[in-house]
Amino acid sequence: MLIRSSAKLIFLGLMSAALASCSGGPQLREISDSPVKIGAPYTVRGATYVPADDPAYDAVGYASWYGGAHEGRATARGEPFHKSAITGAHRTLPLPSYVEVTALETGRTILLRINDRGPFVAGRIIDLSEGAAEELGVKAAGIAPVRVRRVEPVESERRRLRQGKRVNRPSASPREIAGLRARLNQGGGLTSSQQVAPQSSVLYVQVASFSEKANASRLASRLGASIRPSGSGHWQVLLGPYSSGEAARVGVEAARRAGYSDAMILNR
Repeated sequence: MLIRSSAKLIFLGLMSAALASCSGGPQLREISDSPVKIGAPYTVRGATYVPADDPAYDAVGYASWYGGAHEGRATARGEPFHKSAITGAHRTLPLPSYVEVTALETGRTILLRINDRGPFVAGRIIDLSEGAAEELGVKAAGIAPVRVRRVEPVESERRRLRQGKRVNRPSASPREIAGLRARLNQGGGLTSSQQVAPQSSVLYVQVASFSEKANASRLASRLGASIRPSGSGHWQVLLGPYSSGEAARVGVEAARRAGYSDAMILNR
């Protein structure tokens, strides 16, 4: 009797796993999209970010991912993080909002729900959940080039994501990927004016940061930039100051063309 009961439990467990797989993801407790949270400007590591509702958001840049170490922790929206759900973190888009993410290496495209803030690393425009990274085929790479485009999906698709299920999109064509790569190479990874401080602020562009002052001085001399110590004991190489976000973004583009892809805007 005990053997038969154990076999039955194993069978039921396997059936549950199979059903979850067939449904396109784990069945999580459904959450709500209301209320939508935008939030006030905030500063992390010397960079100021201004959350805003940007329906036309469309950017290319780099994605990273986060997983098990954050399982169950509250996201910036207050929801528990689930590594298997198709979610992501963005610095300025409303919480929640929905985006299509295309991996430039694989061409795969998915619908994703933004419910957290980050990543706070120069050059990266989105942090993917582990499940999203797996769907895009970029988990092994760790960091991968992507396109992130704001969309307004139908309620049935939103609900699937709120339940932890997948919503895939047709893969991008080779021609589309080529165009996106060209944007990335031309500095199109700049996400939008949302990520800079209010235009009345004094802005700088950090080209690079060095632990040795002499190295920072050499680069600053070559670029016509200045240097200053950071709170972490490093020396920042800075272009500017700039009086507007638009001027600062031109500085970022110039730095990236010079080969410094991690260039970022700072609000001094």
